[in-house]
Parts: sequence; C-alpha cells; structure tokens
Amino acid sequence: MDQNKTMSFEDYLARRLQPVKILVSMLNKDLKYIDSDEITYSRDELENIVSTIDIFVEEFGLASKQKKNSRRSKASDMSTAYPAEKLNLKNAA
Repeated sequence: MDQNKTMSFEDYLARRLQPVKILVSMLNKDLKYIDSDEITYSRDELENIVSTIDIFVEEFGLASKQKKNSRRSKASDMSTAYPAEKLNLKNAA
C-alpha cells in the first residue's frame, strides 16, 4: 500500500472517530440493558474510556491546527488584486 498518499481531513477524522463510535455504542448498550440506577465500571474500563476520548480530542486538535495552518499558507500565497505599489495609500494624495 502506498504510504505517501495524503489523507483528506474528513478521512482522517472519520478514521480517528471509529474508537469513539465504538465507545458510544458500548455505553448506550449498557444504558439500555442495565436496569439499575447505577452502572459500575472497573478502574481499567474507566481508564480506557477516558483514554479513548483523550486520544480523539488530541488528534482532532492537532489535525484542526494543521488544517488552519495549511489554509493560512494558501491564503498568504495568493496574489493581491493590485500590485504592491498601488496599495501604498500615503503617496496617493
């Protein structure tokens, strides 16, 4: 498989979202099938839940920052509608 292919932001996000979807499914199942008012998880299970959410939040933050930076670099590369000499308003009068 070619590892040099770039992944779109949406594909990257969908890939990172899968563990969170599984987690939500598990929690919804517990809510649906456990009749008591309290649901208990072991410390390991709770740590895994928190880790899954933490990893997604960190990855999403990094990906969002990279996307913003790529947009900024594209915007700075764009040429202006007027040459730089015409933008000097001090000499206009």
